Amino acid sequence: MRVVHYTKEAGFELRPITIKNVGTEGIWGKPEGGLWASPVDSKFGWQDWCRAKDFRDTGKQLRVILDIDTGSFITINSQADLSQLPWYPPLAGLNLMEAIDFEKLAAGVVDGVYLTEQGQWATRSSHPRSLYGWECESILILNERCIKHYKIEKETGEMAEGYKAMAAENSLLAAESLPVALEEWPDWGETADLYTWLRRRIEDEG
Repeated sequence: MRVVHYTKEAGFELRPITIKNVGTEGIWGKPEGGLWASPVDSKFGWQDWCRAKDFRDTGKQLRVILDIDTGSFITINSQADLSQLPWYPPLAGLNLMEAIDFEKLAAGVVDGVYLTEQGQWATRSSHPRSLYGWECESILILNERCIKHYKIEKETGEMAEGYKAMAAENSLLAAESLPVALEEWPDWGETADLYTWLRRRIEDEG
C-alpha cells in the first residue's frame, strides 16, 4: 500500500519508531509516537480533514510517500473489529471510555493499524471502545519494518518560499559583490602569473 505522511521536518529520514501509552483512563485514543499517514488514494485522508476543518495547511509541509507491507496490520472496518486491539478496562464505577494499550500492541507481531473510511465512521462515536479523534481514513505505523521504501515527493509552501528568499538574497549579494571583485581582478596581461599578483598585493598592503 502507498501512503502519505505529512511533516514539517525539513530533513526527514526514517528512524526507529517508538510507541508510548499516553493514558489508561479512556481519555486518549492515540499513542505518543508512531508514524501517521493516510492512503494516497484516500477519499477522505489527513489532507482532506485538515482542509475541511481549516486545521493545518499541508501544502506547507513535506509530503512523504511510503510503500508499506500491511500483511501484519490490523484493519478496522467496523465496530466489531475493535476487539482485535488490546484494551485497558475502564475505571471501576466510572462510565469512562476504554483505552488502547498501544505499547502491548507494538511489542507483538503487529506492525500497524489501518482504519478505513468506513471504519472511521463506525468507531468515532462507539462506546466504551472508540477511535474518536482519528478523524479520517488513517494508517498508524507502529514498526518501521513494514516500510519497504519511502521518498520525499515535494517541498511547498513555507519551506519553498524560504529557499526562494535565500536564493534571492544570494543573487543580490552576488550582484553587489561582483563589480567590486572585478575591480580587484588582476590584468593578466600585465602580470606573469597569479603568484606574482598575490606577492604584489601583499607588498602593497604591507
